[in-house]
Amino acid sequence: MFNLHIGLPGILPNLIHTVAQVEALADEGSSCIISRELWQNQFSKLLNSKQSEFALNVAALRESKDTLAKLTLAHPTIAASQHDLLGSAKGCFINKKALPFTEARIERLLSIFSSVPLVLHLSIHSQFDYFKESVSQMEIGNALPQPFIIPSWFELVQRIKETAPSTPIVVWDFERPERVVLEFSVSLLCISDHRAINAISQSLQDEVRRTSKVPLVTRNDCELPCKVIAQMDKQYEFDLNSISRMEGVSLIRP
Repeated sequence: MFNLHIGLPGILPNLIHTVAQVEALADEGSSCIISRELWQNQFSKLLNSKQSEFALNVAALRESKDTLAKLTLAHPTIAASQHDLLGSAKGCFINKKALPFTEARIERLLSIFSSVPLVLHLSIHSQFDYFKESVSQMEIGNALPQPFIIPSWFELVQRIKETAPSTPIVVWDFERPERVVLEFSVSLLCISDHRAINAISQSLQDEVRRTSKVPLVTRNDCELPCKVIAQMDKQYEFDLNSISRMEGVSLIRP
């Protein structure tokens, strides 16, 4: 089983790699977290390439498949994370369609993982809070990106599901990350060892506290009309309710 975290881009991007540093997890032994370096070298370069480059890069595709085969023989469960696999945070708001690379990258992902049982894990939270975090990551002095669209996470999940109809999708509501990060990590790793889970819990609490100290912009700083903010909040509730009714999709809320 391969559990892959695919975003949204920027939502606690170091989460799985923080878990990978827990010593008790190495002792547990049944699961494996792919390192950033290995994922970058053998997978994300392929996933992020242009379609013409992907089609011609037969050797790199074969190498990725061989790596997967070796990993699946050695470990019942493998986890990896590319939080920006679908694109950049900016690409959620300033295009005609949120994260426009989604379909192409999911198709490439399916080509690479054609012989491996794959589950996709998508982390989301409210459009307005996500917009705030995107703005807070901009360099000081840059103009605020104005959202030409209010993205729908329900439509995003629909697009993923239409591209990968037989692939299970788990959507994680990260509106309150401190209440969901442990279950998220344990689910990706499929572990039940209490010692490892307790060690992971402590590590994740430290990561969430560290991340929460990063200053976010306020509602006033975002220069958005109150009407748009209200529309964003309403969109998120609509998305959660709609995703919860989708077949082949699981929604995990805090």
